[in-house]
Amino acid sequence: MLFDELININASEYLQETKKIKSIIDEENIIIRQYNILINEIIGEINRLKKWNDFVEFENDKYGNNNKIINNIHRENDCNGNMLLINSTFNQCYQCEWGMWPCSGGCSSKENTYKCDKCGFIYLESLKL
Repeated sequence: MLFDELININASEYLQETKKIKSIIDEENIIIRQYNILINEIIGEINRLKKWNDFVEFENDKYGNNNKIINNIHRENDCNGNMLLINSTFNQCYQCEWGMWPCSGGCSSKENTYKCDKCGFIYLESLKL
């Protein structure tokens, strides 16, 4: 029954409509790609900000890089001190450590403690292994 509806379709009109729809999709994809390029440029500008309170304005909003640590440099309040590793601890779960029953994994972790050599800021980084 479904194929009966296809028999009466004008192939020429169908192909024209298909080309029209494809053209609309291609135009929308161009707009999306251009916007993505713009967003990547904005992200680059944000990453190049030098001061803690600097920002980039985009579409009436302000965006800044307020991460306290970037590339192992303490950026908060323009400190710009180096973050030095002062302690590293490996933690294994009870199941893994004693092998009493099977463990699904992903439960061990590593904790690194960093200290800024300029202002003394302490940062604890926890990593799941």
